[in-house]
Amino acid sequence: MYLYHDRDPLFLKTMLPTLLSWSNRRQDTELLVLCTGNPPEGVGGIEKMLVTVFPQNRNNYLQKIRFTLERGYQYIIKIDEDIFLSESILEYMFQNKELLNETVALMTPTVSTSVATCGAFLEEFLKEDRGTRSVIEQEFLDCHYPTDLWGSNYSSLNEIRNISPDYWNENLFFELVSRLSTYYKGIHPIRLSAKAQIILGLYCAKNARRLYATQPDGLREVRSPYLTNHVFMTSARWYEFALSEFPNDGYDEVPINLARESTKSKFLYLHQGFAFHPMYNIHHSTAIEGPGFSMKGKKIELEIVKEFAKNLL
Repeated sequence: MYLYHDRDPLFLKTMLPTLLSWSNRRQDTELLVLCTGNPPEGVGGIEKMLVTVFPQNRNNYLQKIRFTLERGYQYIIKIDEDIFLSESILEYMFQNKELLNETVALMTPTVSTSVATCGAFLEEFLKEDRGTRSVIEQEFLDCHYPTDLWGSNYSSLNEIRNISPDYWNENLFFELVSRLSTYYKGIHPIRLSAKAQIILGLYCAKNARRLYATQPDGLREVRSPYLTNHVFMTSARWYEFALSEFPNDGYDEVPINLARESTKSKFLYLHQGFAFHPMYNIHHSTAIEGPGFSMKGKKIELEIVKEFAKNLL
């Protein structure tokens, strides 16, 4: 299930060869490309790929998921339109689908900017580039947490600068997040810092082939109190349970996290199984300043993806 909404067609066209190649090798799968409005030119009429058009509005995310659940699949891999990953990631999750049971709710790649896996991504993918990692982690240290974001007060997280002023301590950060009273715990400096996302995005674009070539070598438990919902594999039964039993804000992120907490189930991530997510859309309309330029975040995101796609060739 690939959810295409309003990104440039380059996003879909960059991922489509991977999705088609893997789906064609796997006779027991079906590829759904669920589009808001008409799909980009050249997308459609391809064997084993179902392209479905949904109304052009901001509220069709769950409608697309419901459409998929109603088709009677046993397992679902959900991929947002701003995710880039290799066939090996899809295959690894599929090969381990039997692990999805009452104890393990879902599995996800090590996504570059995911609240849950950013730390692992920096540690593993940037292990040979301490300089870039240090710059990003300094951005994390300098991050300010607001009193009103998504209707929640995150100002208590500013205490981390007093407790650990000299180095980024993600375990301590997650401990502070777990104490928040809100169920919107999808907070992390990678999500708030456009600069950190740009630095990491450019690094991923430069190393696109390595990102795709690295093979997953195991599964580890997600230790963060929250998982952002970019890409994951789960059973249709658990997905239906999460969406029907817990509140949502038009997306699946809150219910899957509440369901995990309620059932004490585990989320797993693919160690060394990387996926690239360039930028959170909270920065899309922001004018971001740089050396000699000022550009909206959405334009910067597209330029990074252009470079990523070019370097994959």
